[in-house]
Amino acid sequence: MEWNTLGEIAEINTGQKPTEIFDNATDYDYINAGTTRSGYTASSNCEGDTVTTPYRGQGGICYVGYQKTPFWLGPLCYKLRSTDEALLINKYLFYFLQSESDLLLGLKKEGGVPAVNKSDLAKLEIPIPPLAIQAEIVRILDTFTALTAELTAELSDRQKQYNYYSDLLLTFPKTEA
Repeated sequence: MEWNTLGEIAEINTGQKPTEIFDNATDYDYINAGTTRSGYTASSNCEGDTVTTPYRGQGGICYVGYQKTPFWLGPLCYKLRSTDEALLINKYLFYFLQSESDLLLGLKKEGGVPAVNKSDLAKLEIPIPPLAIQAEIVRILDTFTALTAELTAELSDRQKQYNYYSDLLLTFPKTEA
């Protein structure tokens, strides 16, 4: 298997703050700290099929996100995108970095605000299996992720059902003394 540094196979950039951030849903998510949506914008500055990770902050370092659709990339978040899709599938990069978050954690610089420097991130070595194997890994993990989401929703529904019937069975009318 071939190994390459992230800087050799992917572009690594941060974004900028949009002129206007909305609280209510618009066309595009604003991804800034990388862990959750930071609001919405009327335009995008980054295409979808992109891996994101915060470059600084207390709680987000090492979180790896995947943005399926176009979005607005903020100044506190790295976007990681393959420079050659015949070599590296972006979603494979997402799953690899997500499963190996200790690699990112090892790059963290402490100080006033923890941060990961772009130059250190660019030196991170990534295994690059053949494209067909990357595609199979993505297919399997996408399927597993979907099944996990379905199971989580089903468990939540069953918990609500349990609570409803438990309350119904254990609620007794008060008798007058």
